[in-house]
Amino acid sequence: MAGLNAPIVYHTVTGHTKRAAEDIADGLRREGVSAHLQAADEIATWNVADVALVLVGSPCHAGSVALRAGIPGTIRSLLSKLGPSALAGKLGGAFSVHCAYGGHRAERAIEKHIASRGAIQRDDRPAGV
Repeated sequence: MAGLNAPIVYHTVTGHTKRAAEDIADGLRREGVSAHLQAADEIATWNVADVALVLVGSPCHAGSVALRAGIPGTIRSLLSKLGPSALAGKLGGAFSVHCAYGGHRAERAIEKHIASRGAIQRDDRPAGV
């Protein structure tokens, strides 16, 4: 993974999702990846031309994002700015921070959205999760 450029885009309400993004970035950096954090609400134009891996994170408060198709408006708005093949050939993944339930819905909804933009995904989750 050394030499890869990887933005970690996140939306946070309480700061917990940012903390998770920081921890993910630290782990990737230990593997030689150039990981950098980007708050979704601070990105005016998202240039993904030079990235190899895109990670998108969101909070999930008591399953509330299920009411909005699983993706907070900030993340949905940012992803909708990407063209249909903007992530073609790039690795993509999602993470969520939650305390009870619904996090898997948020992750799957984000993954579906980035896959529709061409991202390559790897799914190692057990069946039913």
